[in-house]
Amino acid sequence: MTKKNVLLISSNLIVILCFLAYIQTGDICYMKSWCRNFWEEINLLGAILFIFIPIFLFSLITYKMRDEVFRSWIHFSCWWIPLSTIVSLITPESSSSLFSLDGKKIAVASSFLFALISLILIIYKSVKLRGK
Repeated sequence: MTKKNVLLISSNLIVILCFLAYIQTGDICYMKSWCRNFWEEINLLGAILFIFIPIFLFSLITYKMRDEVFRSWIHFSCWWIPLSTIVSLITPESSSSLFSLDGKKIAVASSFLFALISLILIIYKSVKLRGK
């Protein structure tokens, strides 16, 4: 995957995320009970697509950096994103326990973890390559 492709794909998915957020706040199906499941699915999809905001930001950061930095980051991203998406989708709905987890919370938490680990990885790889 090239730098340009990652940038284009992530920006397109952010546009979809913004569209989902827009229609969710609108008047569409607001009071109809048959739309309730539809909105819950959009919420989960929006939470899963939330990870593409850090992907877009880090693809912008790595766009002008050395190719080795981008390759190490994209290698990490290629296994993190599918794994976090699958975990978010298979997580059952929240229970009444003290720490209730659902797919949306896991998706948002994995996005923040992804951003933190990506930042550390990019800084580490840049510093390491600067010494060479």
